[in-house]
Amino acid sequence: MPRRGLGRGLDALIPTGTAPQREAVLDVRIADITANPYQPRAEASDDDLADLSESIRRHGVIQPLVVRRVGDTYQLVAGERRWRAAQRAGLTTVPCLLRDVSDTNTLQIALVENLQRTDLTPIEAARGYDQLMREFGLTQAEVAEQVGKSRTAVTNTLRLLRLPKEIQDSLQARQISEGHARALLGIEDEATLFAIWRRVQAEGLSVRATERLVQSGHKPSVAKKRPMPPPPPSDDPHLQDAAARMQRALGTRVTIKPKPGGGGHILIEYFNDSDLTAIVESIEGSEWAATR
Repeated sequence: MPRRGLGRGLDALIPTGTAPQREAVLDVRIADITANPYQPRAEASDDDLADLSESIRRHGVIQPLVVRRVGDTYQLVAGERRWRAAQRAGLTTVPCLLRDVSDTNTLQIALVENLQRTDLTPIEAARGYDQLMREFGLTQAEVAEQVGKSRTAVTNTLRLLRLPKEIQDSLQARQISEGHARALLGIEDEATLFAIWRRVQAEGLSVRATERLVQSGHKPSVAKKRPMPPPPPSDDPHLQDAAARMQRALGTRVTIKPKPGGGGHILIEYFNDSDLTAIVESIEGSEWAATR
């Protein structure tokens, strides 16, 4: 799909027309509104909806929903939670803005609206960022602009997708925290990764304890299955410091291999296409990424 020049947030994604006057708000019957079929997050917590529903009972729907015409009905574009909560509050009509939005934009708007929320799990956010990049060709800098996050925050969240599905699922279920997951990203060997992950859950280890365990030199049980380049010589603190600084900047393992006659090689490890994209954009900078 060709790349588009996107602005900031939902306002840039939802067409408003060219008229300068204030846009009319329609009162639409809830029964005439259908759900957004492109809504990426079909479930909302019952407590969350109950709180919003009570607020709507007291104050009404303050921010209008955004809908589009589909046949004789209206289809939600943005405002899924408000629509559900209004139904629970017993309202028969809700204020709406009518917009002309394509199927493609409807999916993108639904994604961005969800990603701007504060109650998403890190894995939900990571999968949403990844979907925006895959389906709409956005760079990490453009994703960051759309959801109101820093590019570094988006990059770090995307790296959680390097973890095996079982560990991602445990983060999604809040069995481990994002801090635990970030610590586990420092383990290259899969058998060791799963062993420490199970120990974290079984013993209820803190994030700090997990970081210490990962950094303590826990030896991979099947290291030969995934050979890694040797680290820089221990007697060269300059190379060690350079490798450590690059690892912190890129969020992945960096190894510097000097050559006897001078010069050498820098080895940067990546695990999948998204990870490679994150490393490239980190090296080339957010200004370059924003102009792609």
